[in-house]
Amino acid sequence: MMNQAIQFDNELAISENSVMFNAQQSGQVLPCIIGFDVLSQLAQLTGSEQVDVVNADNAAALFELLRFDIEDLAETLIKQERVNDAGEVIINC
Repeated sequence: MMNQAIQFDNELAISENSVMFNAQQSGQVLPCIIGFDVLSQLAQLTGSEQVDVVNADNAAALFELLRFDIEDLAETLIKQERVNDAGEVIINC
């Protein structure tokens, strides 16, 4: 069986309402997107951070606190081949 390891880079792109990061599987780059609303829900679920509002100013720091949880969610979606028509992985709670 071929190694289907999924790797994540450390680069983040912050938009007005989401964080985008890249996963790579078998040489293919898959943009992964998590909205600020989902980032906030995940922070509350993990109990790791109390954030009233996630915005462009605090999203990167919050993402880094939750990086392993977010990457686990993205990896599960990629393994389930839940990629949209644009080739993106959209992370929801």
